[in-house]
Amino acid sequence: MARGNGGQEIIARPEHWRRLRDLIAKIKSSSDFKLYAFCLMPNHLHMLIRVLNDPLSHFMQRIQTAWAMRFNRDTDRRGHVFQGRFKSKDCTDDTEYCRWLLRYIHLNPVKAGLVARPEEWAWSSYRQFIGRERGMSDIKWPLSLFAPRAVPKFEEFVLQGIGDPREPEEMQDGRIETDILLSGDEWTPAPPSGFEELAGVVAAEAGISLEMLYGPARARAISAARRELALRAVAFGFRAAFIAQRLKLSKAAVTYMLRGGGGAMMREEDSGIT
Repeated sequence: MARGNGGQEIIARPEHWRRLRDLIAKIKSSSDFKLYAFCLMPNHLHMLIRVLNDPLSHFMQRIQTAWAMRFNRDTDRRGHVFQGRFKSKDCTDDTEYCRWLLRYIHLNPVKAGLVARPEEWAWSSYRQFIGRERGMSDIKWPLSLFAPRAVPKFEEFVLQGIGDPREPEEMQDGRIETDILLSGDEWTPAPPSGFEELAGVVAAEAGISLEMLYGPARARAISAARRELALRAVAFGFRAAFIAQRLKLSKAAVTYMLRGGGGAMMREEDSGIT
């Protein structure tokens, strides 16, 4: 789950729905995880994921950072788009619990009063589940939970939840919040409060030291970590000039990275900048 900062919208324009969905699909194609179900909402998103070889934080932070950059650029704003990092809850392979999770995720827009039925919402995996359209979700395993006659049984089970306040005990213990549109108190931890803390997170994820991250080495892994730091820092509201100063790079080099340039970066001493 990832929620807009302070409950604000993460979708500001009609085209944002498609762009955010396509962004998730693009990152999924270059990452190693299964996306079983998803639902995009005006101020938050849900995904049911099976983590494989890529750490959950790796691809979720890519999604949040990339979308924050796009959202801020489109709306001419700065600062946080998401309220902290994503929130995750471990799910068991218990058949009944996962069935209820699929119902919960796909009924989000119905419970929020946005549509009357889940198939009316274009920005979830529900239509793919019932065969109305192709999509990016890996639906084979979740549909197997309803076999035989999986599709009609899945549809029947989800629709039975409309207007039904009942939830399994696993959801009542706080692992899945039903007031996600209104409550923000549970959304922890907060985003890194300073550039140094953010740099420490990136360095740890890359398996390098802060000295290496800030140093002159140009190894591919270190250059990639510097670019990742620049991307996240901009998403958290830091300006390119400040990032360039901390990384001892030219502002042009940082701008190049932020626009999708490769790992090669010009250091200030190489650019003639003093």
